[in-house]
Amino acid sequence: MYGITLFTLLVVALGVVQPKNLCPLDWAEFKGECLFFAKDGRSWIDAQRDCRSRGAYLASDDNPDKHNFMRQVMSALKTFNIDGFYLGSDDFAFEGTWRWMETGFPVSSFTAWGSGMPQGEDGHNCMKFSWEDNEAVWVDEDCNQRRHYICEKHFRLTHVYNDLWFTMESQERERAKT
Repeated sequence: MYGITLFTLLVVALGVVQPKNLCPLDWAEFKGECLFFAKDGRSWIDAQRDCRSRGAYLASDDNPDKHNFMRQVMSALKTFNIDGFYLGSDDFAFEGTWRWMETGFPVSSFTAWGSGMPQGEDGHNCMKFSWEDNEAVWVDEDCNQRRHYICEKHFRLTHVYNDLWFTMESQERERAKT
């Protein structure tokens, strides 16, 4: 428990993760998305299952801003000997063709592969966000390895829209009375 609390305090104190009301507790907000940096290690498939149980999916790293944000969090977590996180991309369908699981889009417009990556070795079909020469890069990883992982989900804005709709309806009723 002490480690988890210290983990959370360290990340918040560094200003990397600032709690917002729109994301669940222990999730970080980044430009309309909620990100969960798992403190335990699981296989890639089990990580995906855990993300799904949270109403999320293994995260995509599909633009430079998000990449930099995740790099900052990962840098803050180096003191916990966390060397990387599974992401939501694989090449199971066609060897060498990497796709983001959530969208099905190919990994193409933004990439951060490490030197000589992906290797294309048998069993290395899952993407991991990792450190290489003090740079945050992607590597292809054996999917059975137990690694930390990042879950991602969209904001839940239903209550905001409902409140706005209620306010608009109330104003319309008031206008109709006059």
